[in-house]
Amino acid sequence: MSREIKFRTFDRISKEMLYYDIFDFSEFTGIMQYTGLKDKNGKEIYEGDVVKIDGVLSGGFHGGELKTFICDISFGGGAFIVRDLKRHGYCEYLGNKPMSYEIIGNIHENPELLESS
Repeated sequence: MSREIKFRTFDRISKEMLYYDIFDFSEFTGIMQYTGLKDKNGKEIYEGDVVKIDGVLSGGFHGGELKTFICDISFGGGAFIVRDLKRHGYCEYLGNKPMSYEIIGNIHENPELLESS
């Protein structure tokens, strides 16, 4: 199965997110790749998105408790991962259950989401 390859970048001058299929990367910073997955509302999930998860993160680290987690999407170890911002570094692979995620912002347009975690 193949997935679409898309990118977006945050333009600091116009303060808006720009979406591209193919472009010259030299003019931008903060390039974020599309993961190929969508959240529970059908929004495309990109690297750099901040998501809310109502559930249990995998791995048993949280003792199986049902909680709300604020996480960011990043790329590491050859895969897209979800990092729990309150636990700084705990993660799971994005492909586990993307439909339970809800995008609430991204690290460029909503840096306050990272601070409140």
